[in-house]
Amino acid sequence: MRETRTTKHEGLNHWLMLDLIERTIRLRTQRLYEERGHAEGRALEDWLKAESEVLRTLAEAEILGTR
Repeated sequence: MRETRTTKHEGLNHWLMLDLIERTIRLRTQRLYEERGHAEGRALEDWLKAESEVLRTLAEAEILGTR
């Protein structure tokens, strides 16, 4: 069996991708908040919806090979 190791470069790419995903979720969360007229009290709902949308888009892109 061949051992696989993650290089520093691959590790950095992984963290950069996670950072980009989180930033995208934060931006979508902010837009949802704005779309609701800045109504308070739904931050978790907004985050979960944004997270779902972003991750679904990434999964679809991966399936279609467009990533």
